[in-house]
Amino acid sequence: MDRLPIEILLRIFSYLQPKLGSVLRVNSQWFNCGISLIWREAFWFHLSRIPKDRRVRYAAAIGKLFLWEGATEEIEEFSHFAYPRLKHLSIGSNPSAKVDIAWLKRYMHARVQSIEFTGDFDPELLLHLQRNCRQLKEISISTPGDRLTGEIFHSFLQNSPVTKVSLDGNNVKSLFAHVILNHLTNHDNLEELSLGYTIDKLPNNIKSLETVRSLRKLSATITHDIFPSFISAFTSLHELNLSVEGEPKSRLTSIDLKHLSNLTPLRSLYISLNGKMDLQKGDLLFLKNLKHLTKLQLTGKMQTAFIAAGFNNVNFEDLVADLPNLRVLTLHVFQLALNIHSLAALGQSCPLLECCDLMGSFNIAQLKEYQAPLFPKLLSLRIQCFNRQTIDRTGAILPVGRGIG
Repeated sequence: MDRLPIEILLRIFSYLQPKLGSVLRVNSQWFNCGISLIWREAFWFHLSRIPKDRRVRYAAAIGKLFLWEGATEEIEEFSHFAYPRLKHLSIGSNPSAKVDIAWLKRYMHARVQSIEFTGDFDPELLLHLQRNCRQLKEISISTPGDRLTGEIFHSFLQNSPVTKVSLDGNNVKSLFAHVILNHLTNHDNLEELSLGYTIDKLPNNIKSLETVRSLRKLSATITHDIFPSFISAFTSLHELNLSVEGEPKSRLTSIDLKHLSNLTPLRSLYISLNGKMDLQKGDLLFLKNLKHLTKLQLTGKMQTAFIAAGFNNVNFEDLVADLPNLRVLTLHVFQLALNIHSLAALGQSCPLLECCDLMGSFNIAQLKEYQAPLFPKLLSLRIQCFNRQTIDRTGAILPVGRGIG
């Protein structure tokens, strides 16, 4: 065991977590391999618990480090370590701690690839990243303070190699809403964008975004009335995670979902509705155009968000017949009368399906009528409940105890 190659040791150790500590004492090779797994992510206080003469060795194994400016002494002391494997950095800001910004800059070396800021951080850190971290690809900002302006952030985006941006918090909408859209219009380099605020109005130049081809992943919350314009602005997406704010609960929401059919490169589609909507036959059949879909999730803040007013089991079977690449399906549609033959049609049309979550009641025993194997890749099946009803291929319910001839 003491002569095993490092890659095999790492594989073995990955199965031992979180009981890995005891094997680190076997020999130096096991120790070095083990801490590279245990210390892939670490908080500043984890280093504080290590004897001072051994901290450098553990710091050398850290791939992602979480810092809190309130821990002033630790921030200063640990800033002198090299961190050769550090690629991901998370900083929780606390202006009252008055941390010397030079200490924080020492953590931001040339190999850093992603960074997270939470709270009122010093915008000068963005300038340091821009100049010194040319491998930086991802930045996440949550609840920034007034020191960070839209102009400063726009300048950072223009002059850094960042391709993934995540913005969240109460005041990011007023700071960054137009900055992000303007950047997309003039610089075709963003690949992933996550906006943690509700977009209720689009700028007048939204049409110019139709030329954007770099954006591949988008996560956002929008109001239902801007749905068509918003979707039309991003036609190159591979992944769309969209929360839609609908009408008040007492009124039905009307959304023309057909605009999604223009997103032909789409691989993953997640839509969550805060409201109620009646689904008609054509409201989902347009998804047949999205031939590359591997993940389809339609859900809501309440169980009855989507109601199958005119969408039935025949429409469902017609839909899945054109989605052979599906691996994940979540369809929370209230009163959608799927039967066991619809489930079998899903298994036959989507052989790659791994996770399935449907509202409905099924007699699973009837699946034995179909040629095995159905769902050869299935790992997770979630349905509303099981029943003992026997249903023929026309959808008619047969008397209890009678089989299908």
